[in-house]
Amino acid sequence: KVLVVHGGIGKDCFLPPDPADIERVREKYAIPDRFLFYIGSTRPNKNLPRMLDAFEEFIKRYPEHEDLCWVLVVKPDRFFDPFFASVRERGLLGRIQIHEQVSEADRRVFYHLATLLYFVTKFEGFGLPVLEAQAQGLPVLASTHGALPEIAGKAAILCDPDDVDSIVDGLARYFHDPALRDRMIAAGYENVKRFSWDKAAQEVLDMYNHLLS
Repeated sequence: KVLVVHGGIGKDCFLPPDPADIERVREKYAIPDRFLFYIGSTRPNKNLPRMLDAFEEFIKRYPEHEDLCWVLVVKPDRFFDPFFASVRERGLLGRIQIHEQVSEADRRVFYHLATLLYFVTKFEGFGLPVLEAQAQGLPVLASTHGALPEIAGKAAILCDPDDVDSIVDGLARYFHDPALRDRMIAAGYENVKRFSWDKAAQEVLDMYNHLLS
């Protein structure tokens, strides 16, 4: 038998970034007006090569989104160079920005300014960026794999991470339904209420009491 205790997110994740931080970060990183946002590593489970395929296919199919970019904040690892080489070979350096790890304050600004969290990974044990995004009012495109459906709830668009067309269709669904963004923001705020460290602590205490009873 299993008792599940979800992790939580800190209360500071809900705080809007300071206006001065917004302007500083926007200028420091030359952040585009509209962008998909990814934060994490470049390990194989993160599915970045297929997400790259889908991003390239989306902007080919829908040239009206010529201003849409993809901004990544990544932790450099041994899988980074092949991914960056693929971006360069496809001639997408003008549409894709890659930054190394940033401060917590800067990260909050990225979530605040982004158009959509692009997080169609193949496996997550929890998926903290989904909750951080929802706490900042950022809609989420995630995957049907791993923990993401459980964590994202009904507040995200879910795609098959192994199917480029599924990811492209998810992007198209989001960008071609003007009313969807507001609904996803409201659903995200509601979903993220399920995850707090106070709740996690209480559930652990309840588990101990249950085992000792």
